[in-house]
Amino acid sequence: MQRYIVESIVTVVSVMWLGACGSREVPQPQPEPVREPEPTPVKRPDPEPPKPAGWQVTLDQIGWEVVPPEPPDRAFRENTLGWQLHQKSDWQGSRPHFREAVSIVTEYDLARYNLACAHSRMGDLEDALEELTHVLVRDLPRFKRAALEDQDLGNLRRSPLNEELKSRLKKLEKVWAQAMEVGTPTVAWRERSQTMISEAQGKQGQLLRPGVWVDSTDRFVPAMEIVEEAFTGFVDVEKQQAVILVAKPTVDLPPLFEGARVLVTPLSPAGEAPRKAELVQDNLGTIEIAGIDGGVRVRMNTTKTAWRDLRAGGLVRSDDQTLPERPTLKVTPDGSLLVTFMPAGWSAKNRSVFGPGNREYVLQSGQSVANQKSIILNADGQHAVVVGVRVKCTDEGPVLKHWIDRIDLSNGRTEGLAAAEGGAAAVYGRDGALYLQLGNETIRYATPDASTYETLPEGVMLVPPMQKPTCQ
Repeated sequence: MQRYIVESIVTVVSVMWLGACGSREVPQPQPEPVREPEPTPVKRPDPEPPKPAGWQVTLDQIGWEVVPPEPPDRAFRENTLGWQLHQKSDWQGSRPHFREAVSIVTEYDLARYNLACAHSRMGDLEDALEELTHVLVRDLPRFKRAALEDQDLGNLRRSPLNEELKSRLKKLEKVWAQAMEVGTPTVAWRERSQTMISEAQGKQGQLLRPGVWVDSTDRFVPAMEIVEEAFTGFVDVEKQQAVILVAKPTVDLPPLFEGARVLVTPLSPAGEAPRKAELVQDNLGTIEIAGIDGGVRVRMNTTKTAWRDLRAGGLVRSDDQTLPERPTLKVTPDGSLLVTFMPAGWSAKNRSVFGPGNREYVLQSGQSVANQKSIILNADGQHAVVVGVRVKCTDEGPVLKHWIDRIDLSNGRTEGLAAAEGGAAAVYGRDGALYLQLGNETIRYATPDASTYETLPEGVMLVPPMQKPTCQ
């Protein structure tokens, strides 16, 4: 009975649940949303690969690490044999000789340039460009004009590689100008030895190339083209010009300069032709040269003549007869001295110099007998260097000695730096360092008061060295 009642209850509940489900509305399906068609993707072009930087040059690559030595006879002979064949249009036959000369002396610039010319003539233009680039990096002023004008390089200039050559020249000019702005004016000097090349070139004397020393790269950068038979010269970077004296002393005593030529050339990576200013004089025992805007001041045979201005328009008497304030090249047939006359407010007597306010600075005792004394102030006026040189003919013979003292103007302290045989010179470089030339050696103190120094490569000097005076 109980089971029946339970089943009946379950049946009733089931009917009730089914009735409820049957009366519920069936939801209608919603329409599918209308989808916009996907836009067709725009295909972007693949990015172009970066172009190669191409040939580049930096300040630490140009110029010379050392002053080029005179090539040995064997290298000179090979270059000469190559040149003789080249002149006969045997360019194929000339190349092995030029290559051999370069293999003997890697930095034999003339032989390497000749090799570039032979490559160009034979149509090996990439090789020609590389050899030419090598010498342009080392000595732009010497080889730029030839690179643009030499007929032997005509095939290279007429080829598609000419654009690359012009690009390299443009980059080199920019870096070269940077060197002229930061470098300290110096000269590369080498006295010619009695070798085959010296004999072949007419015993033309010494190698002289005005330029600048760039301390940050430890390199000398030539500032102008080679001038044959140059006796002395200097670079005036502030006035943007190079000055050369071409002269040969006579063999008679006392020696004089005959046909002395002063050349003033605007500073450029390949010089300018014709020369901007030129003076030719005879019977000169002494000549002094100081830079001015657009030229130089000169004084010949100092006991007889006045200062004159040499510019592009010629030589005229100077309205200013005071001693130059700028460094002055004093030249005799015995050599050169770099002289700085007493600055305003300074004087000298015996072994003392007197600064502004008549403040006395006592120097080495040898300074009392110097007959040429220079005082050079550094850029901030806190330091000075005094160079005394004695050049004289005595009963005991010729005398050439020097004494160098430096002065700390802030505290009045003086210090002797050198006292020895030979000439001397001093400048404060554009890098703030103190450069001293002692005879044939140039040293550098990194700061005006540094206690230690470094020695520049042999042949890098402030001025071509003076020899002992020629005495009758």
